[in-house]
Order: sequence, then C-alpha cells, then structure tokens
Amino acid sequence: MDLPTGTSALLLGSAYACLVCVAVIHLVRARRLAGLRRHPAPPAAGRVLDIWEIALLVDGPTRLAQVTIVHMLGRGRAVIGKDHSIGLLAAEPEDEYERMVFDAVGPQRTAPVESVVARIAESTPTAGWRPTWARLERDGLLLPEGAAERGARTMTNLMGIGFVLTFVSLAVGYIGPLTIGYFLLWPAVGFVFLRPFAPQTTVGRAWVTALRTDTPAYVPTRVAVFGPREIPDRLARAALTPPRPSPID
Repeated sequence: MDLPTGTSALLLGSAYACLVCVAVIHLVRARRLAGLRRHPAPPAAGRVLDIWEIALLVDGPTRLAQVTIVHMLGRGRAVIGKDHSIGLLAAEPEDEYERMVFDAVGPQRTAPVESVVARIAESTPTAGWRPTWARLERDGLLLPEGAAERGARTMTNLMGIGFVLTFVSLAVGYIGPLTIGYFLLWPAVGFVFLRPFAPQTTVGRAWVTALRTDTPAYVPTRVAVFGPREIPDRLARAALTPPRPSPID
C-alpha cells in the first residue's frame, strides 16, 4: 500500500486525529447528557402544562413562536395577509408571549411571519422564551438550556479542519488509499456523530409521547404537539410552515 511520507503523513495523520476527536467528544457529550436525563423530576412536576410550555417541550422556541401567533389569530388579536405578513390588531400585548410577537414585529405593526418567528426563536440573553424553558427545566422535563448543543461547534470545526488538511495533502502530492479512505469516512462520521441531541430529559420524552398519543382537539394545543400542519386555516398554515429547502440544480 502506498503510504504517505513527510508533510503528507503529518497532514493526513492530523486529519484522522480530528475524526477521532469528534468521536471522543460525541461519546463524552452523550455520557454527560445521559446522566442529566436520568435525574428524576421533582414531585411538583405533575402539573398541567399550558400550550406554550407544551410547544417549547416538544419542539423548542420556533414551535412556541408558531403557537403564540396561532393563539393570537384565533382570538382576533392578529391577522395574516396573503403576502404571509402578520398584522397586529391588538393595541398592546396581553402577556409575555404576545410581547415577544409585538417586539419581533416592531413599531410598523406588520412584518413577514417567517422573520417574526425567527426573531422570537433566537437564542439571546433576553429571549422571551427563556423563563418558560427555566420552568420546564426545574420540573425535570428539559435539560439546561444549551446543554444539548454544547460541544457541537467544536466538533463541526474539527470536521472542517480535517477536510482542509486532507485537501492540502492532495495539493502537496499524495494521492493514495488513505486519502480516499478519509473522504469516504468523513461523511459517515458526520452523519453518526454530528446529529443533534434532543433537549428533553427521560421524563420529558415520556410527556411528549403521552401528548402525541392523547392530544386535545384545541387547535393551539394540536399545533404545539404536531406543528403548523394542524392549523385549519390554509393561509395561516402556509405562512407558518417552514419553507422546504430548494432542490439542487
């Protein structure tokens, strides 16, 4: 077998080391999160969740934003136009969830629905959904905010560094089975180890399963559990449904 030497050996060795580091970080993350998930929920966790808590538990801040808008539409406090823009009809927000919508729409009182949802779902220190996440965390249903994503950026960077190093080894003249092997292994490692971890605890996952099994007919609750596909109004459903990725030509 044609083995690399000198600079090529150093580059390829470093590239493979990056893949090994990705695997090790993944295993450390998985072990840490498994420990967090197994913590029992406190006795007070048996309370009834509201629609916003359900949305955040099932699918995060984006789902919470969608449910908030659906709730406002159903009560005549907002309207969605044919251009998929939301217009505020209420003079002022009724609660902290509506305040997120008002802040995202801005003083002009109308904005594209997609951008409003994206602004609400942003992970900022003052994000309006953080107190709700904190409640669900105290109830033992969600992991600490950001725990499931911690380490993911480092892993992505390592994948990129390894890819670049392998290309550089090609540029300096080595083309052999180890290079081909790396390019075959690289997407497999990414598929296995870069998949996101779910933010729910073991108890939280059980709640989600129960909600999906026995969901009330109330539209905002169904949207919280299953997403915008449960919105009966065709225009609102289209506006709140995330766009599909464009096909690659």
